Amino acid sequence: IEGIRCSQRTATSVADLSFDLRLSDTPSASIALSFSKDGGGSFTPVPAGPLLSGDVGSGITSGSKRITLDLASHLPAGFIGRNAKVRLTASAGGTTATADSPPFTVDLQGITAPMTLQGRVLDASRNGVDGVTVSFGGNSTVSANGGFYRLSNVLRSSGDLLTFARDALKHAVSRET
Repeated sequence: IEGIRCSQRTATSVADLSFDLRLSDTPSASIALSFSKDGGGSFTPVPAGPLLSGDVGSGITSGSKRITLDLASHLPAGFIGRNAKVRLTASAGGTTATADSPPFTVDLQGITAPMTLQGRVLDASRNGVDGVTVSFGGNSTVSANGGFYRLSNVLRSSGDLLTFARDALKHAVSRET
């Protein structure tokens, strides 16, 4: 097992894992995956099933491989961590080899658990602006009491933009605030 790379898809709970499998004395191997949220201090086996797919299980041949893992099924809602790892175990012909991925960041905040977005709408002179419609992910509110806004119980989705609109003025922010 060589070249393990793992990363979470933006604004989803899905992680994509890629690796190269090199077999020399056998046509195929069984591949198992374990997950660590503490940088490899402990690993939990991930059972085969609908939340784990791709080149995993028995009959996996040499070459470039991919596995998809639903992180939400293995972590608490709203989990954030910079030290996640996966461990692959290949078994073939009585021989077992393991390899760990480099650490990667997992951010389930706002994906598996709602989050709150709040802030203040300011004009060029840094004065609060009331009456601005602030929207994100299908939720909206209107700024008040000096330009303050709060959107509660929102979930992050790929492509969601935080937008501000007032009469003819409309502005979209492409980063989360």
